[in-house]
Amino acid sequence: MAVRLSEEQLELYRKAFNLFDKDQDNSINEVELGQMMEELGQPMTPMEVREFIEEIDLDGNGMVEFNEFLEMMVKRTNGKEHDGEDDDITIAFKVFDRDGDGFIGKWELRHVLLSLQEGMSEDDVDEIMEAGDLDLDGMLSYAEFRSLLEGSEK
Repeated sequence: MAVRLSEEQLELYRKAFNLFDKDQDNSINEVELGQMMEELGQPMTPMEVREFIEEIDLDGNGMVEFNEFLEMMVKRTNGKEHDGEDDDITIAFKVFDRDGDGFIGKWELRHVLLSLQEGMSEDDVDEIMEAGDLDLDGMLSYAEFRSLLEGSEK
């Protein structure tokens, strides 16, 4: 991989990967991907799940390991696969912005994170909100959310 990632970016991608890897076997299978997409409000047919995995499954074993997931995320976040549709961060923002007002309130962040991440505490949610809320208005704007996920400090 030609792009060099910071430790923070690697940690962020590892956490995202672990959200999908429900059985913690260091791979994402079709069932895990299908369930996660359903939870995110982006249901996929079994065929779509299979095709998606085939697209990023570099070793052809039918599962997505962290290195394959990382390769896909780096390509997508660097715009190499951008085709005019919403990028992954924009899609994620829309999932978190449950009321569609263009901001993520603490309740929205809490609802999505606690429903997706087993073992995440209220304190963890508060820490994430504090880290991302740069203007201290109690909400995450799209720019703050993108900055938080990309691990940049603006």
